[in-house]
Amino acid sequence: MNNASNLVEDPLNPKEALVLSKISADGRNSQREISRRSGLSVGLINILIKNLAQKGFVKLSRLNRKNIQYLLTSKGISEQYRLTRLYIQDTFHRINNYKQWFHELIDEYINKRFIQFVIIGDDELSNILEAVLGDYEKASYVKVARTEDLLGGNMLILDCKGDYSQNHPENEQCVHITAYLSKKMNEE
Repeated sequence: MNNASNLVEDPLNPKEALVLSKISADGRNSQREISRRSGLSVGLINILIKNLAQKGFVKLSRLNRKNIQYLLTSKGISEQYRLTRLYIQDTFHRINNYKQWFHELIDEYINKRFIQFVIIGDDELSNILEAVLGDYEKASYVKVARTEDLLGGNMLILDCKGDYSQNHPENEQCVHITAYLSKKMNEE
């Protein structure tokens, strides 16, 4: 079987993929609405929709002199599904990497005799960190939303927001989580 037949004949560029994702299945889209939702100019939307139509992802249907309806073709719906699936796979891959890297980080500090941790932040990264810390029986943690809520003591601060670590760069008991993840991604 030829692997080339499994490939998309004419792959979408990122802006085309973005526009395709903003076109609803019911066809109730104006270029202005797609522009607003995508952050791209109306002129660029016009060009991208024409490209999508030429590639068979979108069908243009004139409603009247002024209005055009943009309908997803079955190929367009399949491509939206494929892009969504790739996005979900990529997201799970990243989350699994983050968990692995957070385990490495926590192990490193547990080996340095830290068993108490403070998570600063109330976002997705802090939730992943909280789940990872839950895997450690000998470690305890507290999660705070703001740096003002910090407790004193001998504990490692895991800063998901970045404001504490940027304002206290000399604090060796603080890890700026986004900087840590950036470093790990560059090592890949």
